[in-house]
Amino acid sequence: MAPPALDPVERLVLTGGVNIDLFDYYYFGTNDDRFLHGLVEIDTDNRRNGDAVWDIEYDLNDGKWYDVGANVPYWWGVDDRGTNLTEFPTSTNMETLLLYDDFNILKMQFNNPYYVA
Repeated sequence: MAPPALDPVERLVLTGGVNIDLFDYYYFGTNDDRFLHGLVEIDTDNRRNGDAVWDIEYDLNDGKWYDVGANVPYWWGVDDRGTNLTEFPTSTNMETLLLYDDFNILKMQFNNPYYVA
């Protein structure tokens, strides 16, 4: 079942990982029913870190997150490379997203603001 229509959340504040207090995700616009969020350095006028390298999108139709950045699949781990790694596209209705690098280091964690219980 698709999630309800939502307004975009301006800033996805990281709640864990080694990049906490360094980066957040910032809403840049809606593309084809997807909310585009780019990784931004905190206190830098929402300037993207590495342009669109770490962009992610939330799809309003299926309720999933997609990795649309240029570092696919380097930045995000996938399940066949280890345990507890977030897979893109995500499962629907994920309350918390855990984003690992290729060395199984938790880089970023945030609570999905579009999560529907």
